[in-house]
Amino acid sequence: MNNKKNILMIPLDERPCNYLFPYKLLEDNPEYSLIVPERERLGKMKTPADHEYIKSFLLDNASKANIAVISMDMLLYGGLLYGRLHHFSLEELCARLDVLRMMKERNPVLKIYAFQLIMRCPQYSSSEEEPDYYGDCGREIFLLGEAYHKRKLGLPVDEKLIAEYEKKTAGKLEDYLTRRKLNTDMNLRTVDLVGDVIDYLVIPQDDSSLYGFIKEDQQRIYSHVQNIKKEHLVQSYPGADEVGMTLVCRAVLKDYGVCPSVEIFYNTEGVPQMVPKYEDRELGKSLLSQIAAAGCRIADKGEATDFILAVNGA
Repeated sequence: MNNKKNILMIPLDERPCNYLFPYKLLEDNPEYSLIVPERERLGKMKTPADHEYIKSFLLDNASKANIAVISMDMLLYGGLLYGRLHHFSLEELCARLDVLRMMKERNPVLKIYAFQLIMRCPQYSSSEEEPDYYGDCGREIFLLGEAYHKRKLGLPVDEKLIAEYEKKTAGKLEDYLTRRKLNTDMNLRTVDLVGDVIDYLVIPQDDSSLYGFIKEDQQRIYSHVQNIKKEHLVQSYPGADEVGMTLVCRAVLKDYGVCPSVEIFYNTEGVPQMVPKYEDRELGKSLLSQIAAAGCRIADKGEATDFILAVNGA
């Protein structure tokens, strides 16, 4: 007789880090099994997943699952990359978001752990994972976002350079910013489901920076989180491909009713204050958020810890 608890998972995309690695977390655990969609139905690169299949998969399996770990980028857009390319309407995306409520109606005790990225803004020109025009003016789109943000904050900017960037991005920036705004609006609508439909939410930031479009979106989203007092149920930090595994870890630990303690060991002084490339905050602050998202806590001083996390900042 199979007494395993079922974890229903929708990964960020079909790559091994998102589709196969979560199995590694559970392969030696006899108490849990992972239910995932067919890999070939999840799309590839700029080809989106089959949404009707994803919807049916979730609704068909909701009643037999104890836990669900869901990539909102896959559910809403058809995957990580297509979230940067789509032309879906707000109405279409809201209908897709409502699938979570349908799942909860079919299984009111289902625990839903979700993650939804803030759309990235790469600092370089490349169309490999972005709209085609990003290969021509991606760098300028990033620099414009940085300059606009600094100008709002009253920091010095070069207006002549801004004019050059605007000229280079003419006819393309509107498409980019329209999609950014819509995706951020969907981040906010997902946050509104926390505590009711969604039990815990992570909002990762991919390729972030101290200033720019992504930083402004992050601030807008987290201000909303604070206004509705859901900080204890929402984490936002730099990350992407690891978050599915982080939430599988959190779900299992919560199911066991344990919260392991972690002691952080840095190899040199100053490492916690480092701001890694493509991130927007000190490494020490990011680690605290990642540890909390995984369902763990920082060990008290003098406590015998469950784990030591060694960090090499060289």
